[in-house]
Amino acid sequence: MMSANRISAANGWFGLSTVTATIVGMGLGGWLADATHPHGSRNTWLIVATLLGSGALGTLAACVIPRYPPAHPERRFPWAAHREIWNDLRTLAGRTPLFMVALGIVFFWSVAAIAQLNIDQFASEAGTYYESERTPLLLSMVLGVGVGSVLAGILSGGRIELGLIPPSLLALAICSMLLVGIDQQFFNVPLETWELGPLRLAWNGDLFLSMLYLFGMGTAAGVFDVPLAAYLQHRSPARIRGSVLSAANFCIFSGVLLSSLLLSGLRNPVHQRCATRVRGTRIPGSPRAKRDRSRRQGLRVGMAILESGATPHIDRSMDRGTSDRGGES
Repeated sequence: MMSANRISAANGWFGLSTVTATIVGMGLGGWLADATHPHGSRNTWLIVATLLGSGALGTLAACVIPRYPPAHPERRFPWAAHREIWNDLRTLAGRTPLFMVALGIVFFWSVAAIAQLNIDQFASEAGTYYESERTPLLLSMVLGVGVGSVLAGILSGGRIELGLIPPSLLALAICSMLLVGIDQQFFNVPLETWELGPLRLAWNGDLFLSMLYLFGMGTAAGVFDVPLAAYLQHRSPARIRGSVLSAANFCIFSGVLLSSLLLSGLRNPVHQRCATRVRGTRIPGSPRAKRDRSRRQGLRVGMAILESGATPHIDRSMDRGTSDRGGES
């Protein structure tokens, strides 16, 4: 469909259009989560109408796509899906350059899945009360992906430029490390005052920085993905291009699933079971740490009583849950 000197730019604009739809979906999803709270038990007709409406729009949009002749017209429809997947994977693995590029795309989407799940947790720990409050963080990163995709098409200069991958990875790592430095709540907190000459502006500095770092991560990710996708599409032989792209997509979504399960497994022991030791250090909020603190406080009180030789006075007026035991001990 596209010549080699236009395929990178086409992938960039394709990524931007995909991101635009994603932004609309994220904003609408956050609004639906709040409108049907709790857990979609109210106003279910909104969910049904949204799903049916988006499905109808997608079907109408697909009807506009022009028809192209098949690259392999003799090939029959694969009814044995598992066998076809295995054959496609063997086809991809037999071409080392394409296979290595596909692994790079798998890495990109796997990290993207972890980043999206982490944004939900990041927003929750930052003090969000509603689902729609996390939307600015998600939109910042997704909008960055769209900008990065278009930027990659422009920087490619009419060719497939794999040299954009190392600097984009470096930028992605730097923005990720900067985001780690924001470790306090910034949702539902009093706004800060920013003085700019005679102007006094109220703003949320940590929220702005979080959105800026996420936008940088998305931009770097968009620049990283476009050259790889363009290379895979252009270098695949026309006769087996469908098999190569099918195998790559299977690997991509398998990586997304595995990375999501990995993140869930890594978070559960700390956040749900409250592990009391991490490399020999007690977690301050764990139940065992609280018991140890209570014991230490009790020991200090007992040692103070023994050293002073005094008998502690018990205020019976505060003990309303027990009966009078007759006199002081």
